[in-house]
Amino acid sequence: MTAIDGAQRLGVPESHTETAPPVHRVRKPLTDRLLKWWSILVFIFLFTPILVIVIYSFNTGRLLVAFDEFGLDSYAALFQKHVLSDAVMVSLRVALIASIFAAALGTFAGIALARRPGKWTLWFVAFLLLVAVTPDIVAAVALLPWLVFLGQDLGLFVFNDGIVRLTVGSSLFSIAVVTYIVRARLVGMPANLEEAAADLYSPPRGPSAR
Repeated sequence: MTAIDGAQRLGVPESHTETAPPVHRVRKPLTDRLLKWWSILVFIFLFTPILVIVIYSFNTGRLLVAFDEFGLDSYAALFQKHVLSDAVMVSLRVALIASIFAAALGTFAGIALARRPGKWTLWFVAFLLLVAVTPDIVAAVALLPWLVFLGQDLGLFVFNDGIVRLTVGSSLFSIAVVTYIVRARLVGMPANLEEAAADLYSPPRGPSAR
């Protein structure tokens, strides 16, 4: 006696005894699987050096190639030596100013690229790509004579300040990244959302006067 016959004797409807059709799993293409593993390897390659630096920051020895013993001497020196604490404060100030500067300019540039494209778009995107792929040391060597020219020759003394120079140099790459992110987000956003926001008293140029 089969399972179906037994179920019918017990009064189970025949529709409930029908077996479900087999589920066929769709095999992913080989390229998708290779890209997955390649992405994992890329992330490992990018973040492993950072992990090594974090681990060796607890090394009491002076050489990176040898881990002597675990300690917090490097972090204690931050509070004991004014040179290190001053350098950290300068880095934090520059990071704060550069992030605000990059967020403002990058947002405006991304909106212009997404909503007002033109003949200038290709050249501007190429310029941003050049900024993003240029090594930091090359950008620093190219930027220093230009800042000296602005500060010394043209008399724009604001560019003689070290904080200003560091902010300009640090914000170039950030502006390019913010511009790409904002542009990509706005390109995928329908224009009718902006029209709906304008109907809710949020026009493009600020709150409406009522």
